[in-house]
Amino acid sequence: APAVLQAAPATSLAEDAKSFGVREAAQSMSISPGGGKVLLIAAGPGRTQLLQVFDLASREADTILKADGTPESLHWCEFASDAQIVCKFGGDVRLDNDIVGFSRLISLGIDGKNVRPLGNPDNGRQVGLKQEDGHILDWLPDQPGSVLMARNYLPEVQIGSNIDKASGLGVDRIELASNKTTRLETPKEGVDGYL
Repeated sequence: APAVLQAAPATSLAEDAKSFGVREAAQSMSISPGGGKVLLIAAGPGRTQLLQVFDLASREADTILKADGTPESLHWCEFASDAQIVCKFGGDVRLDNDIVGFSRLISLGIDGKNVRPLGNPDNGRQVGLKQEDGHILDWLPDQPGSVLMARNYLPEVQIGSNIDKASGLGVDRIELASNKTTRLETPKEGVDGYL
């Protein structure tokens, strides 16, 4: 006899979650260099994620950042020093008829204030699409609060001038509290990465 296809019986969302698993309650844990605080990304309501800092001495937790999951979600967060945190977030956005993934790195204080982008700012004069702004090469433990970052540079143009000819992947040292950047390796086209 020939096989007959039948629709699966309808199940509730709660039954599906029980069958296929639920979202992790916590991810991307990091302990501060001094050992007194723990950082983690906790599941919030719906698709929301909460960046929480736990003080191990007082046993208190503070939520310092929230991502709503539409489209941004937190990928990871790490202590760069006892006072500074670096996070990677990203998502998918519609661009014309395509869905394009993106990611960005930010720094923020342990209190959730002074959120700053670590990549080159998007200013409307850049030519091209920057899906990723870069990645951390070295956390520079001998220089707390600074990181070594490979950064993607797009060429910039303005009518009547060529503002910045630098394009490609370069390496910068970034002081997180001030966002002061020191270029260590000039951006070069065709470079895929640095070790």
